[in-house]
Amino acid sequence: MMSANTARINNRNLVYNTQNHLTQTVTMIYASTRDIQRLSANANLKHRFDNLGREIVADFDLAEVGIQTEDNMYTKYFGSGNGEIRPALLQRNIPLSSVTIRSIKADYTHPLGKETRLETGAKVSYVSSDNDLKFETQTESGNYVPDPQRSNQFLYYETIAAAYVNGSRKCGKWVFQGGLRAEQTYSLGNSLTLSKVVNRRTSAFFQVRS
Repeated sequence: MMSANTARINNRNLVYNTQNHLTQTVTMIYASTRDIQRLSANANLKHRFDNLGREIVADFDLAEVGIQTEDNMYTKYFGSGNGEIRPALLQRNIPLSSVTIRSIKADYTHPLGKETRLETGAKVSYVSSDNDLKFETQTESGNYVPDPQRSNQFLYYETIAAAYVNGSRKCGKWVFQGGLRAEQTYSLGNSLTLSKVVNRRTSAFFQVRS
């Protein structure tokens, strides 16, 4: 799926001195275009091993989003006599962004008689993103030169893996269950502009009782 939109804003600012006399007029034309592309997919599998309730369910999901934006800013400076007091300034901001999300999970159910049931499963998800911000200024020759103070590219990756096991037993009107869940997260952030990489890894365990 693809969508696009545009925006245009005209702005005018008046600058006065301490005697309340107009000294400068600044006009700016802001024009923006944005293109968005989306992709998503899903696959599902369910299999019954027998009539006793043993089954496995698996899912795979994919989502991708790409955003391309171009912001143009045209600024002109006029004095009190309406004449231009400095060259016009033409700048543009071109942020590119892409995100990809993938996940796969599986759940297995295994009855142990009529009153007891065992469930187990696992899930892995992966996220990656690329945010590239380019800020440029036009020179007198008409060429655009990058502004390193306003530009930045940042990459991010994250992987989450989780698994669980859960058991339940029905005793009359009561249902007792208990289980354990483990989860591990790994993330990496990489600023290509600053040459800085940050790694993080965490693990957690959870108990379920009721």
